[in-house]
Amino acid sequence: MFNDNYITNFSAVAVNNVHICVISKSNMDRILSKNPHITLKILNEVSKRLMETENLAACLATNDVDHRIICMILEFVDKYGVNKNGVIHVDIPLNREGMASYCGITRETISRKLSKFEQDGLFEFESMKKLIVKDLEKMKNFMN
Repeated sequence: MFNDNYITNFSAVAVNNVHICVISKSNMDRILSKNPHITLKILNEVSKRLMETENLAACLATNDVDHRIICMILEFVDKYGVNKNGVIHVDIPLNREGMASYCGITRETISRKLSKFEQDGLFEFESMKKLIVKDLEKMKNFMN
């Protein structure tokens, strides 16, 4: 978006139905130069995402499997958690295979560890992709 000479090999898969809008780089450059407030908002979002990526990389590189999984769940709580009458409900955006990939582990390991954490009372799965947080403080303390 900001570099003419860089071609990315990233791809994306939508987890929900989406509408896609495409804008050329020249049009985007024109919009940004005429609207500096948009540029600042984009820079703010890019900075936030870079920080999240750095935190994820540090978590994956320096922590054991249990910490990586709790780190992922806490991120989902932060991004997708909704407090309903004092209870945090989280719509998990990934299936088990996606969560395993996210944490750099096998699907079997993520399933086993999630069951262990559920038995430990940290959270409870309402369905395959819906989680209820039982002990947020214990999860946060787990990271220390």
